[in-house]
Amino acid sequence: MPKKKEKNTEKVSEIFELEKDKKTEIIKSSGILKEKINSPKEQIKKENNILKYLFIIIAIILLFFVGVYIGSKYLKGFGYQGLRWDTIKAGDIIFYHTVFPVYLDITGGVVKNGERVANHNVYLRNDPRLLEKEVQFKGSLELTEMLVIEGLGNFSCEGYGIASQDGFEQVLGAWGTQVIQDPEADCDLLGRYNFVKLIPGNETKIESYGPKCHAIYIKDCEVFEAKERFLIQEFINRNKKE
Repeated sequence: MPKKKEKNTEKVSEIFELEKDKKTEIIKSSGILKEKINSPKEQIKKENNILKYLFIIIAIILLFFVGVYIGSKYLKGFGYQGLRWDTIKAGDIIFYHTVFPVYLDITGGVVKNGERVANHNVYLRNDPRLLEKEVQFKGSLELTEMLVIEGLGNFSCEGYGIASQDGFEQVLGAWGTQVIQDPEADCDLLGRYNFVKLIPGNETKIESYGPKCHAIYIKDCEVFEAKERFLIQEFINRNKKE
């Protein structure tokens, strides 16, 4: 009985010429060539697995770059009161930095409707978003061309009082408000200038009294927090006007 032909096989033959003792001898060799061919279902399954792993690798790469982009854009900076704020680390200290434009008129005075001449850089020691929530500001703020501060000598706090005063004066100056210290001054009943009184307290907070006068209560040398909260209120006011 003849043998059944095995699937996926092919009969092959080869002919060789062999020269021996000046005679040419022809040798014929034959055999069966077997070829393994996957079924269509197996082939599709194999290709699907390859595509699946390829998509997984591409997704991981995309997620990595998206994570880096989001991290660089939002973890190091944020938007607050219409301004872009960046976090800058200097050693163990983190600063919160933003920039706002400075306008001058022809006399050199700082005015909103004048010519834009520069950008003023602000570096806060505290997150402005947290300051707004954690330090209460009760009342309203309307800056004048002069602000008189009293009580700074009550808060040496290892130099924090002086350091915080420098940044406080610079930001207010860029807004057109000159800061002076006068231990004899008091709240002006006519509201011709801003008056700020620094007072030790059990809670850091700011309260308005009289026309353009403010009592800043400071707990445990939280001088930076108190003064920066005062500035944040002006940022809030200016963002509402724009």
